[in-house]
Amino acid sequence: MSINTVSTGELQLKWNQSSDYWYSSIAASGMCADISLYSYIALTIKGATGGEEFQICLQDTPICGGTKNFHYVPASTYFTVTTSYQTCYIPLIDFSIPDLTKGKAIAIEGFSTQSGTIYISELKIVVNF
Repeated sequence: MSINTVSTGELQLKWNQSSDYWYSSIAASGMCADISLYSYIALTIKGATGGEEFQICLQDTPICGGTKNFHYVPASTYFTVTTSYQTCYIPLIDFSIPDLTKGKAIAIEGFSTQSGTIYISELKIVVNF
């Protein structure tokens, strides 16, 4: 996967195989992030062609600094990627994480095609919308 920042500041994720992924920690190494007071992942996104499909992963750990658990939801359950930016909200409860005080990372992976490009102008964890 190539990851670039385009001239207007968006993150460009360009994959060349469906197993590529992008990952961002939400906690320092060996630590956990308490996201229990939040409700959604907010993602402002567009695709190069529209219709791009992928999984969103929220990772947690039973012991801070320990092995990560991976919890996936298909992005297509919540939105269809278009060629225009849209802000989409994915409820944290849908990831079925037993303890939201032990957050580790957010990932985008499990692409449905061998290649493609998406652009993300904002990704954050929010209380409401």
